[in-house]
Amino acid sequence: MREARGTLQELSRAIIVISSSEESQQQGIGLMDMLSPALEAGQLRTMLVECPPEVSPEVAYERVFHHMRERQTVTPEEEPVLYAARAFQNAHDHKLDFASLLHGVIDVESEFVLAREQGASAKRLRNLARRVMAARSVVAMVPEYRRAFDSLGLNRISTEEWQTRRGVIAGRSASGS
Repeated sequence: MREARGTLQELSRAIIVISSSEESQQQGIGLMDMLSPALEAGQLRTMLVECPPEVSPEVAYERVFHHMRERQTVTPEEEPVLYAARAFQNAHDHKLDFASLLHGVIDVESEFVLAREQGASAKRLRNLARRVMAARSVVAMVPEYRRAFDSLGLNRISTEEWQTRRGVIAGRSASGS
């Protein structure tokens, strides 16, 4: 890290993503200890993810909170927390691309309506209905993501800019897929 000190200082911030697992917390603390000497105050932030919904972040990330308070690096209560949600697993199971969903490129509901109008089998419609529900649950989490990104000072790009970068044209990728 000493050799990278100049490079690290050029960054506006470094964000360590830590889950509530013991291993992730230990690795996160190790990264904080490595990066802290090379960064200015406020450049090192954490995002706490997969917090069990029935437990407070202070309990779920007890080691991390204790370490932050001990080192006085940042107030742990100010760090964004994303709670564990079945939405991620459902979206993964249905092979849904988060970014495409969030930027409106995938229209799962239209796919369902079209299949129904074309007389698709009950099994196909049932699978598409589950896919629609998975997509809706991801989209319902957008405000939570926005709050987390905003609290970290991360820039968000517009849907148009995202589509341009990704090569998306009128609801499908430029490659035709």
